[in-house]
Amino acid sequence: MHSEVLQKWVTIRGSGSGSPAVLSITQDEEDWLDVSDYADAVFWIDVREVSSTPAATPVILYLETAPFKDESLFTSAAPPTYLTASAGPVVTGTAAGAVSAALAPAALSVAPLGRWLRWRIATTTAASGVWDATFRIRVLRSRTRRFSPTLLPGCQLWLRSDLGIPSNATTAIATWGDQSGNGNTATSTPNSTPYSTTGGANGLPYLNGGGTDYLTGSLASFGSGPSHTLFAVVEYPSTIGSVMGAFSATVGGTQDTSFEQWANTTPNRVGRTSSDPAGTNADAVATSGLFGGTVAILSTTANASTSSLYINGSSVATAAISGFTPGSPTAYAVFARSGSGTNPLNGAGYEFIVYNRVLSAAELTVVHRYLGGRYGISVP
Repeated sequence: MHSEVLQKWVTIRGSGSGSPAVLSITQDEEDWLDVSDYADAVFWIDVREVSSTPAATPVILYLETAPFKDESLFTSAAPPTYLTASAGPVVTGTAAGAVSAALAPAALSVAPLGRWLRWRIATTTAASGVWDATFRIRVLRSRTRRFSPTLLPGCQLWLRSDLGIPSNATTAIATWGDQSGNGNTATSTPNSTPYSTTGGANGLPYLNGGGTDYLTGSLASFGSGPSHTLFAVVEYPSTIGSVMGAFSATVGGTQDTSFEQWANTTPNRVGRTSSDPAGTNADAVATSGLFGGTVAILSTTANASTSSLYINGSSVATAAISGFTPGSPTAYAVFARSGSGTNPLNGAGYEFIVYNRVLSAAELTVVHRYLGGRYGISVP
C-alpha cells in the first residue's frame, strides 16, 4: 500500500478576526494534486504542534476538491479535521453517500473527488487571535468507490461523529445530521450533548451522553413492518448497569417500542405494545459481561419471529420471539434508557446505522468490516 504526499511538513500561522473563519489559508495552487483518475481517498494527517490565542480557538483543516481550478467550485472532499498534536496520525477519508460534512455555520457538501485536491486551514471563532499549526498530509487513492451504508437498500438513519456535526462545535452539539438522506437529524435534549474532537478510537471524534443529555430524532420514513438491522459503535463503562440503552425507537410517539438495543442482560428487544408494556415477550438475547470499557460494534437484526445479536461482527445469540407483533418505529433516542429518550446514560457514541429490513449475511459482513476498519476493531 503506497501513499503519496499532499503536503510535506509545514508550519502555517494566522491571525485576525471574522466570522465564521479567522484568516482562512489555502494551499498553494502549484501543490494541488491531480486526482482525476480516482474515485476515493484516505488521508493520514500528522500533527506535530498546534497553538492558538485564545487557547480555546480550534484550528481546523479542510480537504477540498473541484473539477476545475475555479475557486467557486471547490467543496469538501472529507469531513473537517480539528487539529491536535498527536503521536499518531488522524485518519479520515472521502465519505461516499454522505449528505453533509457540517450543518453550520455553512453547509459543506461532501463531494466525490474532482480533478483537483487541496487543503485549507482556518479557525472558527469571531474573536481576534493568533494561531499556528505544524502538519503534513499523506493520501492513499483508489479507483474504486469505498463502501458507505447508503449503498445498501433500506438505510433509514446514518449518524457518524465526523459527519453532520456543526463545523464550529468544539465541546458540545445541539444537532447531529443524518447522512442517510432521509432527514432524520438528531437533536440534543435537554441541553447540548458533549462532543470530543480528539482522543477517540483511531483518532476519531465522538459524542458522550455524560449521564445528562441524549439525542432524539424522527424515523418517519421507516415504512411499515417490524424488520430492522441496527449497528451502534459505542463505548460504555466496564461495569454495566441493569439498564444501559445504546439505541431505542418508539412507535406512535409513546413508550411502545419497536426495537431497542440495550447493554444489560436483554440488550436487543424487538418491541413493546400496550398489552406487553415491559417487553416481556420481546426479550431476545443476553450479553451480560461480554463488553464494556472498550469501543465495540453492537449490531442486531430482528423481524416478527427472530432476533439476533452480534458483537464486533461475531454472532452472540439468536432467539425466537413469540406472542408479540411489533409495529414500525416513528422516533429514536441515543444515549437513553427508554424508547421515549428519558433517563440519559453515560457512554461514548461514534456511529449509528439503521436499516428497515434484515440484512443478508453478506451484507452484515460488509457493514461490520466497514465499521471495523474505521474504528480499529478486529472483525471476522
